[in-house]
Amino acid sequence: MSNNEEKVDLTSLDGFLLKPNWGKDTNYKSATTKSSSDNKKKDKSKRISNTKKCYYKKDEDFSVKEKFTVSVRPKTEVINLIKQKIRTTGISYSLKEICDTICEKLNRLTFHIEYLNEKDFLIVNKDTGKYYLNYQEAVEDLIYNHGKEYISTRVLSEYEITHPVSYVLKCPLTGKILPPPNIHNFEDIVHSHIFEKGITKKYSNYLESLIKLDDNEALDALKSETFKNFEYELVKNNDMVFDSIQKLKYSLITEFDNRRFAKKTKLVLKYDELHNSPVVIKRAIEKIMLNKRLWSKEVFMACLVLFRKSKFTLYKRNKEIYISACKAKSLESIKLNKIAESIIEFVSGSNAVPLMIKEMISHDSFKSHSRKEILVELKWLVKEGYLREFSNSSISIP
Repeated sequence: MSNNEEKVDLTSLDGFLLKPNWGKDTNYKSATTKSSSDNKKKDKSKRISNTKKCYYKKDEDFSVKEKFTVSVRPKTEVINLIKQKIRTTGISYSLKEICDTICEKLNRLTFHIEYLNEKDFLIVNKDTGKYYLNYQEAVEDLIYNHGKEYISTRVLSEYEITHPVSYVLKCPLTGKILPPPNIHNFEDIVHSHIFEKGITKKYSNYLESLIKLDDNEALDALKSETFKNFEYELVKNNDMVFDSIQKLKYSLITEFDNRRFAKKTKLVLKYDELHNSPVVIKRAIEKIMLNKRLWSKEVFMACLVLFRKSKFTLYKRNKEIYISACKAKSLESIKLNKIAESIIEFVSGSNAVPLMIKEMISHDSFKSHSRKEILVELKWLVKEGYLREFSNSSISIP
């Protein structure tokens, strides 16, 4: 074993801070403070009230009503980073300790969405990564929010409104004067304006926002406005040309575009990707996250499965599940050097619980050896599986 090896603790993970509670209750339940006898009933009723308020049943509230299930799991990158650190150090960590560390921050989680019926699905824009409940929403978002990226325009003609009107409409966002709905090409004018100005409101909501004006100044302003007839062409498909936004939209909605969109019955969302999901998905996740007691158990079980599949050693100690990259080995068939034998003999004979590495090194039994020599042999014994080292720098025989 190299003398240059240094101890790498799991607490060195970027953005992680593990806080082992070795002297406290190790059950996978959050610690509760003791209250006086007068307040016990109040505290209990308060806990029950909070539990009822946050409690959810997946099958009833989400699977049936919203037609999908939501599972909370650790982010793959985070699990891989923890695995790497455990392999590097040889240190054993409790599964609860690992799970608590992951659950400290929501950006360490992923949300697995699965529709119960194959006929139900989400639409994803392959370029933007946004998800939609149906194809119409996906197409409208592409046109009105990302139109300039996908659609090119060419002016076919220009014209003015000469038909007499009793009032006009004013765009509150651009100040442009628009004709009233009784003009025969009113919808084309409004859709073209929304597209050209990059207005992100839905058509119906945009109409409600228009300001009605009937004064002479506003009526005269309409006469001086110039309107255009456009030709619209999909950038990646030159043979699809339309003389109105509505016709382009209808074509995209009725003919599924596999180059730009895909159907998904299952998806995995990171916390920072939730803004790309439909409101119903975000609300479901927000409701689930209100009750940490439930979703943290789901994360706990997911971690358990992931470490088992990765062939890590899982063992119980003080009724707690621990994870190690090293299999426990017997000392019967191994010949150790004097320092390693002294370490094993000391650990085996010690009654200290827990036995701290610092206390062992400072003991008179090891005065004839340097600190570095002891740590090198100790590290080798741990990584080979002859000793167990824990995150609080204690050691024991497997």
